[in-house]
Amino acid sequence: MPSERRNGYRVPLKMHVNEYLGDRLYRGIVTSLSESGLYLSRLLVPRARPTSNVQLELTLPGTSDTIWAGGDVCYDQLDSYFHGTGVRFTAIASAHARLVKNFVMDTRITRLHRLLRQLRVDGSGAAATAV
Repeated sequence: MPSERRNGYRVPLKMHVNEYLGDRLYRGIVTSLSESGLYLSRLLVPRARPTSNVQLELTLPGTSDTIWAGGDVCYDQLDSYFHGTGVRFTAIASAHARLVKNFVMDTRITRLHRLLRQLRVDGSGAAATAV
């Protein structure tokens, strides 16, 4: 039985994604991304998913390469307006997997640097008086 646990660090973001179920296209927004998968939200539409396998097409911010990945739906959340889906990548070209991995790592490092700079600015007076 596959693990339902997330693997890796997820970065929050907003980018468009095309989700294909069979020959049907559904457009959504990726709200978090990791090396192993993503979470996407889309408008709630009546449909039955015949399988947990989906095909995804996305372009990472700051790149021009279109990434294609197959995945398994691991999580579904429905509310009155939106359908949220967690997808674990199961089929992705190694070059595309590297792009995703590097994007996640670079985004995380950038966010950590930003946080450290903010802590230094906000905490400089407090740190000086505490010493």
